[in-house]
Amino acid sequence: MAGAAAKRLARLGVEVLTETKVEQVDAHGVVISGQRIESASVLWTAGVAPAPVLAELHTQTDRAGRICVLPSMEVPERPGIFVVGDAAALSQDGRPLPGVAQVAIQQGRYVGRLIRARIEGRTVTRPFRYFDKGNMAVVGRNFALLESGRLRMSGYLTWLIWGTHPSAVSATASRAGCALRAMAVVVSDRSAQLPARPGSAARQWL
Repeated sequence: MAGAAAKRLARLGVEVLTETKVEQVDAHGVVISGQRIESASVLWTAGVAPAPVLAELHTQTDRAGRICVLPSMEVPERPGIFVVGDAAALSQDGRPLPGVAQVAIQQGRYVGRLIRARIEGRTVTRPFRYFDKGNMAVVGRNFALLESGRLRMSGYLTWLIWGTHPSAVSATASRAGCALRAMAVVVSDRSAQLPARPGSAARQWL
């Protein structure tokens, strides 16, 4: 899916830079791996930091500062205290669950049912398990990508599916940005009328 998205962006005139370190951001653009990119608009999407209040739990965290929770979404040695969403670190099938809305929604529903069961005196032993409904991303006009299990689709037909099934969009839209596995997004705004480098064509960066 990432490769197909990159190819589509290239056709739209967007240059994709991966495995590249952003060294400086200022009012006139950015410096990436020693190269200056002039831009009036810089969009920075470097991830989400856990809330500082989590440190008050004084329990184990991962490298990102998220709480390492039990399969019941509870904090170890603190029964009745739950952490969900991008504040929680939990692995499934040997891989950490991503901090996206779909995971958080399912975790919240699981914890809600678990708390209700305990109030009613019932015992719940089933651990939380995330059901991946797939990823969808729209890239430009009349083009979308869909990834769900072994299913891979892209193109105009996939865009029609996206446009006619709002439920599919709400279930997957927040993961669209993962298509390129990008840590930073830099957009050069042509409307800023910045001075062009001699002999170079206008460029867009993502």
